[in-house]
Amino acid sequence: MYRIGHTSTGRPPHPVPDDVIGQTLEADKMSAEQSTFHWNTVMAPVQQHLSEYLGKSFKHMLIDSYEAGYQSWTPNFRSEFQKLKGYDPLPWIVSMGQPVTGDENIKKPLRVIVSDELTKRFEWDYYDVINHLFFENGFNIGKEILAKNKLSLQFEPYGGPFNTSQGVALADLPMGEFWTYSSGEISSIIPATARSAGKKVVGAEAFTGWPTNSMYTEDPAYLKKSADGSFASGVNRLILHHWVHQPFDDKYQPGMSMGWWGNTFRKKSNMV
Repeated sequence: MYRIGHTSTGRPPHPVPDDVIGQTLEADKMSAEQSTFHWNTVMAPVQQHLSEYLGKSFKHMLIDSYEAGYQSWTPNFRSEFQKLKGYDPLPWIVSMGQPVTGDENIKKPLRVIVSDELTKRFEWDYYDVINHLFFENGFNIGKEILAKNKLSLQFEPYGGPFNTSQGVALADLPMGEFWTYSSGEISSIIPATARSAGKKVVGAEAFTGWPTNSMYTEDPAYLKKSADGSFASGVNRLILHHWVHQPFDDKYQPGMSMGWWGNTFRKKSNMV
């Protein structure tokens, strides 16, 4: 006998302002209601303060690489599954209860229901429905709300339980990423799908760096290797991983940096 339930993933959004740390949870990415609420809440202050710039100097929003944790259920998942696949997933859910192996990085075997083949078919259907709901009730809604506000979507569509190629096709500007110490190569799926979808521009979150690599020491010669590698892998637009405003007088040097993961591009840095 099995008792099966569901709950929040418990994953908080990050980064967030200090006053809401521990006060918020990630929205349900497979819920149209929650996605609509989330995107409308994001856009409300933008519309209030920046409406005259929308579609002009303020032209896009960017969804970064997915770092919100894995999500495997939503309250109406059963009915959505039945609608998409034509059968009830409930008798098969127990196959997803996997024995502990001692190593979370090892894919654990499914419990077999009826037969190994039918269990694997259910597993494929299960993950396919998750992918479908992430787009239908999540990313697609976000893009629609952005479009209504004259904004395009820049998207790094990887790292989550959804199909990267589908995300590339959805994005107005599909993106990968590369780090300063790396070869600069982005996933080949992104430029390949972009070409298939007729998209001529492929972006990359560029020069992301560990604290040991981003210390106001990254001169152009140091950055060239990863930049060249990104171009060779299909990137033709770099989006610098640095967005810090400089609120203080120029006498305070070297000024604010992005901090933990960012590059130290700024007007007074020693590499400019």
